[in-house]
Amino acid sequence: MTYKIFIILVVSILLGCDNKPDDELRVATSADYPPFEYVSQGKIVGFEIDLANEIGRRLGKKIRFLDMDFHAIIGAIHTKRADVAMSAISATRKRARQFDFISYPYNTNIFVVYHKDHVDKINNFKKAGLQFGTTTEHFVRKKLKISNKKIIALSKNTLLCQQLLLGRIDVILTEKSQAEFITNSDPNLRYKEFAKTDEQYAIAIRKNSPLKSQIQSALNDIEKDGTFNKLYNKWFLPNTPAQ
Repeated sequence: MTYKIFIILVVSILLGCDNKPDDELRVATSADYPPFEYVSQGKIVGFEIDLANEIGRRLGKKIRFLDMDFHAIIGAIHTKRADVAMSAISATRKRARQFDFISYPYNTNIFVVYHKDHVDKINNFKKAGLQFGTTTEHFVRKKLKISNKKIIALSKNTLLCQQLLLGRIDVILTEKSQAEFITNSDPNLRYKEFAKTDEQYAIAIRKNSPLKSQIQSALNDIEKDGTFNKLYNKWFLPNTPAQ
């Protein structure tokens, strides 16, 4: 094989990495954040999964979910591996400098998950678990100014739950829906509000992507015709013990 032919083949392969059917929408997600997205019986399900599929249906596009660690999601958009990202992503000013956002009506504060016999640790914990790369981690470190020595950041919330049950951390700091799912997994766990934020979740997309207006239009229709409320009620029913 000549050098020229070799170069042509390599370029063809690299260009082919971004090829996809016109009727496909690739969605990057981290399927460990119920009820937004998580794996159940080998299938990715959740609120944002249903929302993405509904958007795809209205745009005439098939949704392909790409499951990865949360901190890898933003990079997947940069490298064009994914078209959009949906994974309980907060639309922060810092992120808005790199991406466009399509917001939907869901605001969240930070909640603390703790053992019912350790109420004293809510405001006096030695170790708190957070999901790595999330705005919750940033808010706790920068806004609440909690010492790094008191924070353990892991890639997945399932790992944090294991650490809490094993007694290796005192509490988990997360958003409300996740706190509800964690406490629902063990009758000894409770949750309560820990701090207020101004976060709003959104769909992340590359700057100036032609898909933005299409997705925004579909989402507007989903909100107007009541479909968004139906999906919200399906996934966010209060069924877990707060304090």
